[in-house]
Amino acid sequence: MVFRVVVFCVLLGLSGFAHSQQYSLEDYVRVCETSGDDVLAGAGCFMVGTVYDNGEGVKQDKTKAREYYTKACELESATGCFNLGSMYYNGEGVKQDKSRAKEFYGKACDLGGFQLGCDNYRVLNEQGVR
Repeated sequence: MVFRVVVFCVLLGLSGFAHSQQYSLEDYVRVCETSGDDVLAGAGCFMVGTVYDNGEGVKQDKTKAREYYTKACELESATGCFNLGSMYYNGEGVKQDKSRAKEFYGKACDLGGFQLGCDNYRVLNEQGVR
């Protein structure tokens, strides 16, 4: 079963800050850290996490990815919560912890019916993960 799905612009497309080559990592960091709009800031943090998670133009850094996904999730980004859950599920940049993965998948689901989060939460629940 593969839980790792990189989700790019679900929230970003809605906020008008789409993932594109015209935006730099610095642009995403600025939006993440200085936007007065939590939705936009969450989207920016998610994108910074994605850049570090995948090593897009930077050295891949799972620790930084986790930090930015955590911040995105705290700002109620469903995609940030989902990717954070995937990191815990797969043990990427963190110790593998399916209970934490389930928690973040559930939050992704609750934040907007993010279907992959809902599906992964259900599967882990069926497996008896607490």
